[in-house]
Amino acid sequence: GEGDGKGAVVFDGMGRTLTMPLEVLGYLVLVGYEEEQRRLLKFAARPDDVALEAGCGIGWATIELASRVRRVLAFDADEEQIWWARRNAGANKIDNVEFFCAVVGPADGMVGFNLHPERYSSSVTSYDESAIVGIAATPCISLGRMCKEHGITFLSLDMEGGEAWTLLGTKPDDLAGVDRILLEVHPRQGGPPAIEDMARHLGRCGLKIACGAGMYNYPRHVYTVLLTRHPLDEEPQSAWLAGMDELGEEWARW
Repeated sequence: GEGDGKGAVVFDGMGRTLTMPLEVLGYLVLVGYEEEQRRLLKFAARPDDVALEAGCGIGWATIELASRVRRVLAFDADEEQIWWARRNAGANKIDNVEFFCAVVGPADGMVGFNLHPERYSSSVTSYDESAIVGIAATPCISLGRMCKEHGITFLSLDMEGGEAWTLLGTKPDDLAGVDRILLEVHPRQGGPPAIEDMARHLGRCGLKIACGAGMYNYPRHVYTVLLTRHPLDEEPQSAWLAGMDELGEEWARW
């Protein structure tokens, strides 16, 4: 479950140093790893927030989030990713994050986690079963329960297609205290019907899109969306890029 300690050292231009596996470094150069999430966190996160991050990976966005909020509960289903995230948090003197090796889902229990050759693409869902190299039995923690028990005000979800599965398992009352959600939407992995159902559900929960951007150069099409219950103090400059209609009419009307 531990990393081998070998990796590339990256300086993020904001005084932070991160060490990452070499394969993630290549992904960083190709598509700008978590660039949009980190940028939007500057507008979305607030000092009094208690945040839950699902899919923290190596902690690239976690460190940005933790530097702007009171407390972070960070989850990832991959023990090696958690090892890197803890290492990076410690190296940057981040002490307000608790890391958990688990999936965040609709209910407590165990789930099958689909393992992908590219570890950071593994998920509870898969649009291409031929790409799965294994299924790991993984603890699952209820999002609704965590939100209520810990007073979560900010959610950051990067679940490689599992976002609809998780959010559709919540009730409006579960998310009543959540003021903002930074959400990666994966229409091909999650499936268009579920993605549209998720849009309707979040609307019923009182959350609306503030802005979003598409990673059109990413082979599986990913959209980073910031949803809010109340207007932001400062509106980020962001625009929908090519292919936004892939998310469906519900998102377009929003």
